[in-house]
Amino acid sequence: MRKILHIDMDAFFASVEQMDHPHLRGKPIIVGGKVNQRGVVATCSYEARAFGVRSAMPTSKAIRLCPKAIIVPPNFERYRELSLQIREIFHRYTPLVEPMSIDEAYLDVTENSKNQTSATIIAREIQEAIYKEVGLTCSVGVSFNKFLAKIASGQRKPAGITVIDQESFPEFIKTLPDEKFFGVGQATAKKLHQKKYRKNSYLIEGWHLFEEAIQAGATIETIFALIEHGEKLGTHPQTVFVAEEILLDLADSQTPQGIVAIVQKEEDQLPDLSQGKYLFLEDVQDPGNVGTMIRTADAAGFSGVIVSSKSADIYSLKTLRSMQGSHFHLPIYRMPVETFVEEAKQTNLPILATTLSQNSKDYRELARLEDFALVMGNEGQGISPFMADQADQLVHISMKGQAESLNVAIAAGILMFYLS
Repeated sequence: MRKILHIDMDAFFASVEQMDHPHLRGKPIIVGGKVNQRGVVATCSYEARAFGVRSAMPTSKAIRLCPKAIIVPPNFERYRELSLQIREIFHRYTPLVEPMSIDEAYLDVTENSKNQTSATIIAREIQEAIYKEVGLTCSVGVSFNKFLAKIASGQRKPAGITVIDQESFPEFIKTLPDEKFFGVGQATAKKLHQKKYRKNSYLIEGWHLFEEAIQAGATIETIFALIEHGEKLGTHPQTVFVAEEILLDLADSQTPQGIVAIVQKEEDQLPDLSQGKYLFLEDVQDPGNVGTMIRTADAAGFSGVIVSSKSADIYSLKTLRSMQGSHFHLPIYRMPVETFVEEAKQTNLPILATTLSQNSKDYRELARLEDFALVMGNEGQGISPFMADQADQLVHISMKGQAESLNVAIAAGILMFYLS
């Protein structure tokens, strides 16, 4: 079980100003821009917060709420100086420090340089060290993931410590308002339904794909899950617990099984086509077909799969569901048809392209090959004339009945297992 601290300095900028300028102590101060310059509140003291002043509020509105507030221009050089002192204190306990801004950070103290088993004791020691050495207070949340630790740090401000352990978190979560669960990365996650936003990461849903990602060592950026799965996800500090309606909105299926995650893409280098068995998909449009063929290539022990630039996106949720995690098991490449043919020709990799013509052979008549690329064409048009012309051998599956053709994924399965 991980032990995560979220340490949040209390009204950091304002507290620094009150510490450095004693005449400001106990008074409502606003750190930010001036009213006549259309300034905004960077932060404010607790005395000003009592009047309803909040960060990012226009200074003009803040003054209306608190007419006696004193506006102080920010001194970022001073804030950075003290922030570095505070981080040095963090590093006395663990190298696993993740600064979130100038005044807050996550610390993983599961294993720490003090050999202290109690995260709460560490939290208290850090609080005392910051107050003694820097002169400022902080609030600390202690839990088994980052999401809960961050919520906890805001519960007893200023200078408080709140612990949410596995026993207490189900009841604790019930006391939180709904807004605590909204807007935590969901906008980014929702965008990943669209291909144009899937440049560096993609969504997966369901426990099977999540477990496949973990086993493959994939980088999981954020996990969205129902609170009932909190114990199972205790070792994953990137978990965000959301309401069921939010999860349904993020997922593509009607039954997302209580979990959706953002996974970082790992782009494979272009393959060495000098040896191996490859499946090439030429402009296959249906995500279900693409995913099924990749899964079958995995099962048949192929070296990799290459999809043409105009084939369905392998990172769409429908394709991912069809692959069932096979993209974690074998490399998948994307390249134009012409590039694939050029690479295959340069490495003398035989191209076997599926089509029914006078020049094609029944697959059972083929000589056994150790290295080759099997090409499956578009669902409606089959392989392109260019591919038919460039292939070393055209291949077909003879029909015993009256059906004109097979589904491309079914045909690919027959051929891959025969040829492997």
